[in-house]
Amino acid sequence: MSLNSVARSNEFEVTDVEMVKKCLAFYRIDADQDKKNPNKIKMIRQYDDSWWGRESINQPIQNLMPILAALVDVDHCDDDPNITELPYVEEWIWRYLKEGEVVILQEVGNDKMRYLTGSSLAINHEGKSLQVDICDIYEKVKKEWNIDPSRCEY
Repeated sequence: MSLNSVARSNEFEVTDVEMVKKCLAFYRIDADQDKKNPNKIKMIRQYDDSWWGRESINQPIQNLMPILAALVDVDHCDDDPNITELPYVEEWIWRYLKEGEVVILQEVGNDKMRYLTGSSLAINHEGKSLQVDICDIYEKVKKEWNIDPSRCEY
């Protein structure tokens, strides 16, 4: 499979910009700070893999920031102690959101033109989330119009 994807977020305010930036660096996610309000950031990722997939890094768990190390699911880690599978960004980012803030993570991608992907995940400062995926349209068509459409893929 040759998944190409890009991902970004909205701009949101955090309580500890430096800690968030240090954590995001493990994921190869850029955190751009707002010039007018340095506590506001947006996240951008432009690599040929998925934002949502678990990220494995060639570092032992001891090298992680404490917030990340505490969330690592050791059952999903490699047998090699120098390879660590990071928790999903959405598992921890909300803990740094300023009260009243929400982060929206969007990703679009494709596997050549075999299929397209697209999703949005919103997480508020309490850790509550909402998600929308472009493939949700098939179920909506079936439910609303009782038609089972062909899929936009081959």
